[in-house]
Amino acid sequence: NAEYMGVPIPCMFCPLFMNCSCLDCVFAIFRRSNSGNGNTQTESKSVPMKKMGKNRNSAAAPLSNVILDPKRKGPAVIIENRTEMLGEGSLLANCPIVQDRAYFEVKVLFPGKCTVGVAHRATILGAPMGRDGHSWGLLFGQDGVSIGENDVIGCAFDQSGYPVLRYFLNGQALNKDLNGMKGELYPCFSLSDGVKLKACFDPSEFAHSPPDSSFSEIMMSRSII
Repeated sequence: NAEYMGVPIPCMFCPLFMNCSCLDCVFAIFRRSNSGNGNTQTESKSVPMKKMGKNRNSAAAPLSNVILDPKRKGPAVIIENRTEMLGEGSLLANCPIVQDRAYFEVKVLFPGKCTVGVAHRATILGAPMGRDGHSWGLLFGQDGVSIGENDVIGCAFDQSGYPVLRYFLNGQALNKDLNGMKGELYPCFSLSDGVKLKACFDPSEFAHSPPDSSFSEIMMSRSII
């Protein structure tokens, strides 16, 4: 009960302003309110919380926020549906690879010539990759690794120690690893000879599993904090 200098203070919640416990009055009013609505149950039913995180098997799971960057592409490059690309020149994804180990894939929608790899934001986007010291990639198509329609190129980037970029074709290791890159790096793609590609950053779209469980999809930097 509330008191001031030994004098009882009436409870503001009590209709009779009696000297009683405020919490008792609040609960009593709550019970009377429920009874007046025809609800005699005083305990609320618990509502299960939705499990946080991605459900990779759910068709309703949102696509990744990692997409091709419309502001970081060569003038002759065309982006369709956020992750499909065609034209001539190079382009970047919209976020760098900030985690230790990341994996992404590229599906060949129409064969041609392309280079897939990583690059600094400062790389020249109007020219093929690998010519300015700011990009590293493996050539596919003419003069490179042979590809056909619906082939899937896998890229596993490991920067937990000495950075290395490993390549896979349709789930099989190509044993053509690249290294020597450093700094903040973005997924990068170069296009020519009529090639059309689809970048797959969301794990629900992966055709093959990463090389091991330590690799995951590219995550936006705020998702790692």
